[in-house]
Amino acid sequence: MSENFYCDQCQKKLYVVHVDGYGFGSRLLEDVMFEVENCDGKPIALQVEQDAEPYFQQLNRKYWFDMCEEYCKDLDTAYCPTCGGEVGVWAG
Repeated sequence: MSENFYCDQCQKKLYVVHVDGYGFGSRLLEDVMFEVENCDGKPIALQVEQDAEPYFQQLNRKYWFDMCEEYCKDLDTAYCPTCGGEVGVWAG
């Protein structure tokens, strides 16, 4: 069951947040935004943003999605997919 996040900036409940791949993939994933949901307190990477998909297809999808989920466990802020504002997440 997916739990919601909340964006104070645009005052919306969110089902997913965006996580920048740079935090765990360095320059290889810079500006690649992962859509991540919270399922029973656990981060689940769902997909990358549509515009990053062609680039991402040449990478090991399972590996980077696993890395994203591991990285998110200690993450305290991510980004709102609507306004880009910071949203409190797992460690926060």
